[in-house]
Amino acid sequence: MKRWFLLWIGLAALFAHTPFAAADRPPVPGCRIWGEPRLDPPTMLTKCDADIAATPARSPMRGELLVKRGQIHLWIRGDRDAAIADFDSAAALLPRDHGPVMYRAEALDEAGRPAEALKDYDRALQLEGDKFDRGSILRGRCWARARSYVPAELAKAEADCGESARLFFGPAPFTYRGMIYIKMRRWSDALRDFEFAMRMKDTGDYAMMLYGRGMAKILSNTQPEEGRADIATALTRRPKMAEYLAARGWPRP
Repeated sequence: MKRWFLLWIGLAALFAHTPFAAADRPPVPGCRIWGEPRLDPPTMLTKCDADIAATPARSPMRGELLVKRGQIHLWIRGDRDAAIADFDSAAALLPRDHGPVMYRAEALDEAGRPAEALKDYDRALQLEGDKFDRGSILRGRCWARARSYVPAELAKAEADCGESARLFFGPAPFTYRGMIYIKMRRWSDALRDFEFAMRMKDTGDYAMMLYGRGMAKILSNTQPEEGRADIATALTRRPKMAEYLAARGWPRP
């Protein structure tokens, strides 16, 4: 027992005096989206650029930073081409990581390139075995497939959302499946999913839930006035929701 104790003391002393290489140090805390202090997008990008420039070209850390910058381009700036370029570079540096491939799939889908997005989602599923992350990937693939009006593709999208809901706790799989049910003209199923999503603590894309619920009420001709009120409220939250969904194949109610 005493020998083990002395061994641990020796190892602790060794690592306490071993300098870390520059590539092993965590990056300057700036290349991020979440957290405090809240930064405006130009400042975020400036910090990301500085962090990336200070990281060795072939370092995995550089790949992680490129993912973060790609997320800023995609989710905050809406620059899909810049996001795809960063995720491309990150995927080359992190070939066994599903993250860059999954985020690139989302960017490709948002750029109106669903066939390429689906290939990336399939690849991401091959790379990732974690339950939570598989749920996120399936959620994205569900939404990419939901663009279609082909019954077989919509059935695959419905299955992806169902499996995502089983693995990933959150309202998005139910919201997306509700939108799929609208294309399938399954109004009661759509309303059930939207209502369930809206009751969850994580509100998610509440505007899409409201808009979808409104569509189901109007198109089913069961509660048209309430449906129009839902859509009006949704548009105060996301004024371009109608255009966004129309580009993905949903009819305007």
